[in-house]
Amino acid sequence: MFRNVGGYGYNPYGMCAVITVFAIPLQYCVYERPQLFVLALLALNSAAVIMATEDIYVNYYHRTGFDSPALRAGKTMVALVVALGIVIVFQLFVLRNPARRTLRKALGQLVYANLAYNTILQAYVRAVLPADPKQRGRPVILRRIERELKHREAKMQMQIIEITPLMAFAAAEPSFTTKFRGDLVQTIVQANQIILDRLREGRAAIGAEPFDPYILEKMVAVLSPYRRRATRINKTGLYLCAMSLMSKSPLPHDSVFTQHLFNHFVHDALLISSRLAKSEEGARAIRSGTSPQPFCCPGKF
Repeated sequence: MFRNVGGYGYNPYGMCAVITVFAIPLQYCVYERPQLFVLALLALNSAAVIMATEDIYVNYYHRTGFDSPALRAGKTMVALVVALGIVIVFQLFVLRNPARRTLRKALGQLVYANLAYNTILQAYVRAVLPADPKQRGRPVILRRIERELKHREAKMQMQIIEITPLMAFAAAEPSFTTKFRGDLVQTIVQANQIILDRLREGRAAIGAEPFDPYILEKMVAVLSPYRRRATRINKTGLYLCAMSLMSKSPLPHDSVFTQHLFNHFVHDALLISSRLAKSEEGARAIRSGTSPQPFCCPGKF
């Protein structure tokens, strides 16, 4: 049944059965072995093109003047070798490590999105907790900013999730120069996840409701210099990290470390919280339930 039918003189249905057996291991390579993805895809594409082209020409155009099986197989192998040669040249010399480049750009975009979110969040905090209660933003505007922050939180979370398959492709990508450091990429992703979680908690703790004027005067206004300086340092650090990832340039050696600033901030915040909790006005604010956040989590400021 494999004779005298089809462009090669073989039954196309029999050829389909043979190609099905041929395609099973190649499909496994496509989905489970990223390093063999190009080879398997080109092989499947070549087989499909041959079968579809032969069937159309024989059954619809009634043309049977095809090359012999040996000659056609030789032409196919030559075309496959040329295609693989082009892929190898682009992979190793023209577009080196495309998966790692895509991963690096995705990390840079994630850090830059973190920077944009941090900037909007700080503006939101200044509108919710101004030093002067009269300068507080309107509730409608605050609610719109809060919705925008939630939207950006979900978008950044999706960016973090999408980096996982990129890490798998980058790890499987061949390279003759440097070894892929998946541990460093994982550290960057975990750091961004921690930053996102902490900022989300801070946004939820602050909320959009007004604070007690006494708390604003005795705590928020006193701690605002720490917050302004920490905001500038954090934005600068995120910007440097994003630009370093996008441009493949090293970070400056004289980067500013904020550990001493954080230690002073936590000390003063806890000291002020303890003093306010012992005062009559502070105790009244806690019992009223209008301003529990500064006493429970002063680090959110």
